Amino acid sequence: MGCAVEHAGALVYADQVDLDNRAAAIPIGSTCRLCLQEACEQRVLPPLQHPLRIDANVRGHSFYNPGRRRGG
Repeated sequence: MGCAVEHAGALVYADQVDLDNRAAAIPIGSTCRLCLQEACEQRVLPPLQHPLRIDANVRGHSFYNPGRRRGG
């Protein structure tokens, strides 16, 4: 769930979260399909700018943004 930080304190999800720490903020795009942020743990769709690559031997941030191959 996302909202403006000034409203986050009213959400139960913000309990135990340091809302004054701006360095911990995660930028979000307008939609997963258009977002250029590759290392996103919340991505639910592959980006339009990059072809979908699936490597069963690699585990990345999400299914749509595979990490680097180990040992290579």
